[in-house]
Amino acid sequence: MARAFKLVHSSHAMFGVHGAGLTHMLFLRPRAVLVQVVPIGVDLPLNISFKGPAKNVGLECMDYKVKTKESSLAEIYGANDLVLKNPDAYVNGNYNNMRASYLAFNVATLGKESLKCGGDCYIGLCLFFDMFLEKVGEKRGSSAKQMAASWLGHVLLKKMAFMNYLELNHFRAVFSQSQLEQAGQITCNRSHAYYDLCSIDGPTLLEPITSTLYALDPINSTQQPIWLKTRPYPRKWDKGAMSKVKELTLTSAPHSTRCEVTHNTPALVFSAGGYTGNFFHDFSDGFVPLFITINSLFYNQDVTLVISDCNDLWWPQKYAEILAQFSHSPIIDIKKGRVTHCFPSAIVGLMKHGPMIVDPTLLPHHPKSLADFRIFLENSYKKKGGDDVLITSYNRPQLVFVIRKLDVGRAILNKKEVIKAIEEVGFDVNVLDPTTTHASLAKAFKLVHSSHAMFGVHGAGLTHMLFLRPRAVLVQVVPIGVDLPSNISFKGPAKNLGLEYMDYKVKPKESSLAEIYGVNDLVLKNPDAYVNGNYSNMRVYMRTQNLKLDIVRFKRYLVKVYKKAKKFMDMES
Repeated sequence: MARAFKLVHSSHAMFGVHGAGLTHMLFLRPRAVLVQVVPIGVDLPLNISFKGPAKNVGLECMDYKVKTKESSLAEIYGANDLVLKNPDAYVNGNYNNMRASYLAFNVATLGKESLKCGGDCYIGLCLFFDMFLEKVGEKRGSSAKQMAASWLGHVLLKKMAFMNYLELNHFRAVFSQSQLEQAGQITCNRSHAYYDLCSIDGPTLLEPITSTLYALDPINSTQQPIWLKTRPYPRKWDKGAMSKVKELTLTSAPHSTRCEVTHNTPALVFSAGGYTGNFFHDFSDGFVPLFITINSLFYNQDVTLVISDCNDLWWPQKYAEILAQFSHSPIIDIKKGRVTHCFPSAIVGLMKHGPMIVDPTLLPHHPKSLADFRIFLENSYKKKGGDDVLITSYNRPQLVFVIRKLDVGRAILNKKEVIKAIEEVGFDVNVLDPTTTHASLAKAFKLVHSSHAMFGVHGAGLTHMLFLRPRAVLVQVVPIGVDLPSNISFKGPAKNLGLEYMDYKVKPKESSLAEIYGVNDLVLKNPDAYVNGNYSNMRVYMRTQNLKLDIVRFKRYLVKVYKKAKKFMDMES
């Protein structure tokens, strides 16, 4: 049950058909969303079992009431039968009738139109399902409907006795505590699906050669020493990423080493391994969680950053300005370390709210958002004298074109024609090649920050949107079969940054897959069915696919982009 708790407790929403499995709502945090699918004839048990309790534990409760045509009973009895027309009259106080028809054989097939909802709802559900996608990596690329089915099929469901409403919050608090490993000053909280967070609440010694942190003044030192292991990277479900993260040890065991360097600020220890080197993951799994952790645990307090798995050939140089904004102290690289360091305390691990998410409701004492992170980045790149990065006055809107190389997939093959079309509509175009920014991001920041629009195909390079100013335009080209990751990675975050988000959805004839498979092949006609829960099939869309945009269609689309960007430019002047 612990695994199910971790999964549910870190989620923003839960979705499922009325039944015992929804008792997992007890593991949701207050303000999370519970969506209950209500089959025909099950309104009363729904209200008693879940709707009332959900409100009492502070959840946002919503129900999706199944229509007659969505129930298997319509095929068995016919849509006009009493079973569907008037369930109360059919049951007539006889529970056996309810069990036989409504609880045992009532299967819902949800209509796509019925499931449609507003943008916020869609993004919220996508973010919720994305966690399960990432939890079981082979499921990536499935539609939201397939993901829901996958999750409901795999979560361990155990019957739990219903409790008095007043006891529910107490039960959740008690269960949360069971996810803690604690001995004296050393604690490891493993309750979150994304990360483990460990700490030594007292003087700490770092021995870098063995990657071990010692509690210097362990409480109850006469007891058996504790040894806890952790990998401080916030993708703990992802075996591929975690295989590149070194395991660290926290212990209360005695030691004979002495402090060679003493610091007066606490240590924040995390890994720059995993998927570091991919620009999106550098932020989504690195700097955004670092921002969250510091604002959660070290607000208005300096820390010493202690990095494991650091690629010292490029990482500290590329992100020098950002790292300096996080901490005034020199970085400690565990891999290069040969001397011991002592700190007043230590936190090991980073807190993560989701893919490129800063949830202010999870920072109740000092609420922050992704927009605040953008401001943090802007402050990181101010000139040494304290002046803001200068914004030049322009006669034409400035657009940054983020390009992709042919060997990584999703490249635009008619790049020259695309640039010409953008210029003809009225933009000045500046090309940004993310593969050339390893030396320093300062130049890229200045280019993007002074622009009125950014354009590019879905990919890590669009993470440069973090450098755009509010009201700038982000145009994401969405290849065939890439809708879901496009929404999760950039559409939702762009709106949270205050950007004008637009997407250009590629038609089959604009994709190279049409030449390889033919426009009527399942690959183009129904990507969800082709992927069918097997992420390796997504390589066709992510790596094999390249694009040749229809210039006539593209220019018509660009007119809308230009109007928004020009409006932003005029507002500035």
